[in-house]
Amino acid sequence: MRPMQLFASKYLRAVDLAGVNHDVSISKVVEGVVGEDEEVKPIVFFHQFEKGFCLNVTNCKRIVALYGDDADQWVGKWVTIFPSECDFRGDTVECIRVKKDAPPAKQRTQPQQTSQPQPAMTPEMAAQFAAFMAAQTQKPT
Repeated sequence: MRPMQLFASKYLRAVDLAGVNHDVSISKVVEGVVGEDEEVKPIVFFHQFEKGFCLNVTNCKRIVALYGDDADQWVGKWVTIFPSECDFRGDTVECIRVKKDAPPAKQRTQPQQTSQPQPAMTPEMAAQFAAFMAAQTQKPT
């Protein structure tokens, strides 16, 4: 069970990668306002995922190093994304990173829009988990 999959997110998260690397092709890049600070950041969409990937500086620099600083030229290009960990506001958190090298052409498959991975639990399991969490908050400490 991956309980973090139960929490909805507008953007692609490390948990959505199910612990494996993904060779993905860029379908579009848009600007998006994100976070509590309402920062404007590039949001990259991939043919293989429905959700966009909000780029931080590190991942943006990696794609710029691969394909240049004109995001319009990134469309159709391939990158490898993978789950990792990083420091964020003093905490170590799960994150997504972009590999420094583009995936070899022989590993690439034709892009197809796919739905997000399905949660690893049934609705019954989700209900049991919710009941368990509710019970935990009601226990005296």
